[in-house]
Amino acid sequence: MEMVKLFIDPGHGGTYSGAVGNDLREKDSTLMIAYEFGKY
Repeated sequence: MEMVKLFIDPGHGGTYSGAVGNDLREKDSTLMIAYEFGKY
């Protein structure tokens, strides 16, 4: 069986926050999801 590698790129960071709404910033959400996914 061949090993498959999957790369996760949260996409936003630094001074660019992505979408903002309901007191949420897209860069925070995508980073949290990528971090949790990376645990697996």
